[in-house]
Amino acid sequence: RRGRGRGRRRPPGGRRPGGGAPPSYGAVAARGDAVLAVSGTLVEGNRAGVGAGLSALDSSLLELGNGTVVSGNEASDCGGGVLLGSDRAASVLPGGALVEGNR
Repeated sequence: RRGRGRGRRRPPGGRRPGGGAPPSYGAVAARGDAVLAVSGTLVEGNRAGVGAGLSALDSSLLELGNGTVVSGNEASDCGGGVLLGSDRAASVLPGGALVEGNR
């Protein structure tokens, strides 16, 4: 076969050395010292590697307020609806929130 270069070769399995690509996050991801306050919001039908609906990372704080629905989100690794990767707490404010049907 003439005219065809070898191109870039990947290691077996197609992954890059060092663990591959970073994870993909879903609809909203809070990082650092952020406060993610969600109220009266529908977070539905998102797909990602981790935290398909809402992700609270680093030192961020997640507040789920009245009328918030997190439903039907799908993550291939973990955290289908809500991923808590933070050293601060998540809180559900009075009136609550509905988190259901996530994978």
